[in-house]
Amino acid sequence: IVIFATASVLGLFFGHEYYTLHAFDFFGRVSIMQSIFSAIRTGAAQLVIVLMLGVVFIYVFSIVNFNIYAGSIYEDSYPADACESVISCILTLYTSGTVGDSM
Repeated sequence: IVIFATASVLGLFFGHEYYTLHAFDFFGRVSIMQSIFSAIRTGAAQLVIVLMLGVVFIYVFSIVNFNIYAGSIYEDSYPADACESVISCILTLYTSGTVGDSM
């Protein structure tokens, strides 16, 4: 009850978005909704693992490709800020490969 009273006060003074917290009470009491939430939680853990695998794959792919094809991407001049850190290497390869503003 304290959570719902807090959500009501927040909704009254700060924004109507806080009233949506009351919908979770309805979802928690209906058995079909409980099974849907448990399926989402189970699937979410697997999706996070797949997301982490994708990030590692993109990281390795970007670093290897940037080291191999940096001369092809920057034929005229190699910018100084192209690969200052791992993140800048990934972003540089991504933008030069997809957007094409570095080519």
